[in-house]
Amino acid sequence: MDIEKPDLAKIRRLSLSVAAVLITFCIAGVELDVPARISPMGIPLIIKKPDLLSVGLVIALVYSTLRYIYYGMLVNRTPWNARRQLLLGKLVHTPRVDMSPQDYSAMFTKEMARYFPQVGKKTARIDELMIYQSDNDSSAKIFVPTIVKAFCWLEDIDFLLPVLASVAAILLLLFY
Repeated sequence: MDIEKPDLAKIRRLSLSVAAVLITFCIAGVELDVPARISPMGIPLIIKKPDLLSVGLVIALVYSTLRYIYYGMLVNRTPWNARRQLLLGKLVHTPRVDMSPQDYSAMFTKEMARYFPQVGKKTARIDELMIYQSDNDSSAKIFVPTIVKAFCWLEDIDFLLPVLASVAAILLLLFY
């Protein structure tokens, strides 16, 4: 039985969107008259407890952020974990047992290109890749230029942004 994983990009967007709404809600000091009257899609509604709107946003934020943490960081491999694995000379995705050294090297190069961005003409390079055929293991010497490390750091921050924005939104709600 193969369980389908949720789309991480959609979970990320939801978490970032709710965090942005809650941050805007806090900074702008949004208050509604009691009772508030709104008409979404022409349907007249009366909100008797507008203070609970922030509670609903917090619940949505916590839920979406926990899903992002679970599916993005616990179920899938994070970019920084993948880079660490590559720097140790290991493939990010589990290789087949019967993989030839040429296939292993090609897959390793492909994963290097995926997890280490090319910045201008600068890119991470494999100085030495030793593949041990007996147990399909390897070790590598990899050089990563400083500018590539900086862009990797930016990718890590971008990957963590839903969590960071959620924490910022909740702190703003509590202390602003």
